[in-house]
Amino acid sequence: MSYALFGLLWGQASDKYSRKWILGLACIGWSLTSIGTGSINSLAVLALMRFLLGATQAACEPASFSLIADYFPSNKVSTATSILTAAPYLGSGLSSLSVILIAAKGWRYSFNFMGVLGLIFGGLGLLFMKEPKRQQ
Repeated sequence: MSYALFGLLWGQASDKYSRKWILGLACIGWSLTSIGTGSINSLAVLALMRFLLGATQAACEPASFSLIADYFPSNKVSTATSILTAAPYLGSGLSSLSVILIAAKGWRYSFNFMGVLGLIFGGLGLLFMKEPKRQQ
C-alpha cells in the first residue's frame, strides 16, 4: 500500500526536484529500513519498517525513468528502460545468495549488512551521480 501511495507523490517530486537527491536519499532511507528491520523486537516495528520500505522504494522508479529520459538519446531510451526494468528480477535471483549469509551469521546480520551496503551506495550516488539538464 505504501509503495502505491508514495509512488504517486515521488512521481510529482521527480518532476520538480533533483532526481539525483531523490534517488540517493531513497537508497539511504531504504537502507535504514533494512537496518531497522535487523534490529526489531516487535511486530509493530516490523510493520512500520515494511511500510517505510515501500515508501522509500517507491521513489526509485519515477526518478530513474526520468533520469533515463534525460541521460540517453531518444533512440536508446527503450533499451536503457528495458535494462532498468530487468534489474529487480536479477536482484531477486541474486538475493537467494543471502541464504549463505543468513546461515553463517543470522538474519539480523544479513539485514544490517545489506543496509550498510545500501548506505554506502546511496552516498556514492549522491557524490558521483550527475543531474542532467531536463529535456522538455
